[in-house]
Amino acid sequence: MSLGGSTAGARIAELLRDAKGTLCIAVHRNADPDAVGAALSVAEMAQSLGREVHLIAPEGLERAAKELLKALGKENPFSPPNMAEACDAWVIVDTASISQLGPIADAVLGKEYAVIDHHARNSLYQGKGIVDPEAGSSSEIVALEMEAMGLKPSKTTATMMLAGIIYDTRFFRLAKPTSFRAVAYLLESGADYRLVLSTLTKGRNSVPYSEKVARLKGVSRAGIYRAGDLLIAVTCIGAYEGSVLNALIDLGADIAIGISRRKDRTRVTIRSSKRAEEVLGGAPSADIASHIATALGGSGGGHAGAAGAEVRAEPLEVWGAIASYLASKGLRVKVLEEGRWKEECSD
Repeated sequence: MSLGGSTAGARIAELLRDAKGTLCIAVHRNADPDAVGAALSVAEMAQSLGREVHLIAPEGLERAAKELLKALGKENPFSPPNMAEACDAWVIVDTASISQLGPIADAVLGKEYAVIDHHARNSLYQGKGIVDPEAGSSSEIVALEMEAMGLKPSKTTATMMLAGIIYDTRFFRLAKPTSFRAVAYLLESGADYRLVLSTLTKGRNSVPYSEKVARLKGVSRAGIYRAGDLLIAVTCIGAYEGSVLNALIDLGADIAIGISRRKDRTRVTIRSSKRAEEVLGGAPSADIASHIATALGGSGGGHAGAAGAEVRAEPLEVWGAIASYLASKGLRVKVLEEGRWKEECSD
């Protein structure tokens, strides 16, 4: 599913140049530094080709992305989702499924669009753009394409792309060889490495009150299950899902799953440890999300360590789909502690 090198860069350039009407670049909801960095760089690519573009964030930016923009002295460049109706063509960045587009999903479907992404399972991709699951981040993909095209990002964008690579590779713990090639190019383009490190590490050590509360609630509600030698934590939480699940992984879970009721839908967020990847093979978080979406009718995608799905089903049906995925791997689920997640998700 990967398109790489200058050929891919040329195809992106062709789309940016030839797309009719208003061109928009969208990120996933609660966009992280990688999504923001990749989107800013695609916008600069389009502008270098004489195109005016609009950046759209369907549900705002994650805290780390906001802090980086603030540290760079840059105003939030993203428009709210109500701008989506004016868009005639799209580039969708760092987004693995239609559910991740939230309120702009309907505006995107049926229009011309390309995808630039690094997730192992991408249900949005239809042959236009680049989807490279071997890349460590979407910012890395775009950085190497810009280099192949002989383009150079602004210092601000280069810094944000560097932040995206560091953020998505978990401070290089998940980095690929291409990650370091992209980093070298961005540093040569003026990226501020010290600013990125100081901002990201400061953010990790200064968690807002509301996020602390969400973490504690998520842990207190969690059910604990065993599948083979894997420990699985399931909780019901409606905010800061990634932060809550990362906390559960840090506490010892091999797979952490957050379930959230949203009107007539259920949103599922998944995090997996390196050990889960070794035991299950493939890309466990993405595979679980895809299995849920296939079994219950919805959309889902992501990569090995992080993924999400959204389905029109009850939380207990979602748990049934997760159990069936584990059964397909020869693992039977045993209850260690039921927790309160089922009760909380049923309210």
